[in-house]
Amino acid sequence: MRAVYTVGTILAAAAIGACAALLFAPQSGERTRRLIRRRAEDYVHGVHEGIAAAEELCSRRTESVRQMMSGLGRKLNQRLAFTTSH
Repeated sequence: MRAVYTVGTILAAAAIGACAALLFAPQSGERTRRLIRRRAEDYVHGVHEGIAAAEELCSRRTESVRQMMSGLGRKLNQRLAFTTSH
């Protein structure tokens, strides 16, 4: 829930900043639109990179947990085999 609030805050701040930039821009409208488009593309690219990095991190963590659980399962099986054999 907190992440949704944070993302909403960031988007609101970006929208306010974009409006202020349009109002106070010293260059032409065409140039301003080009600038906004480039910045939006950079932002989207950054978001995609962030998502890819998060997915990679989750994948590595999942594999680490999977390996840990496999090792714990082997140890448990060894102890159960030892207990039942004695």
